Amino acid sequence: MSDEKRVPKRIAQTLINSLKGGVVPRTGLPYITVGRKNEIEALLHDVDIVSEGGASFRFIVGKYGSGKSFLLQTIRNYVMDRGFIVADADLSPERRLQGTKGQGLATYRELISNLSTKTKPEGGAVTLILDKWINKSKRNAWRRVSFFREAESFLWRWTKRFILHYQAFQNWCTDLSSEIFCQSITMPI
Repeated sequence: MSDEKRVPKRIAQTLINSLKGGVVPRTGLPYITVGRKNEIEALLHDVDIVSEGGASFRFIVGKYGSGKSFLLQTIRNYVMDRGFIVADADLSPERRLQGTKGQGLATYRELISNLSTKTKPEGGAVTLILDKWINKSKRNAWRRVSFFREAESFLWRWTKRFILHYQAFQNWCTDLSSEIFCQSITMPI
């Protein structure tokens, strides 16, 4: 029995086509990742910090062809599998963090159009994300409305019971005071 991982044909073909085209494959990276253990562990440690509510920021710097995009794509796939939303954009003279000719806006447009999730790994997930957020907000609102309706119903029932008991108590007091008054009249002093 062999310890080798067999690469499914569909993934193998995707890997070969991507590598032929000189681009980093979007899928199947664990099958071809070699010698990046330390970098991956460091970045996954940062992911753990973020998943616990913390923050992390890193610059990935290296020469052309050193594997920066490959490493980032590996981490990207890992975090999407864990339920993170991922946005990526390549910076260029046309897409910078800021600029006087709309370069910053072009970068943010690219980031939004490249939003990805596990179910939409190729980007374009902004609609999916907004739909999920809207539906969750609606569900929460309906829960609150339902809670307030139940609370209102409870308070109404409680108020009606209170009024009934209060009226019964008043009647009892009236009867008791009549009885006491009647007894004081009939009792000699």
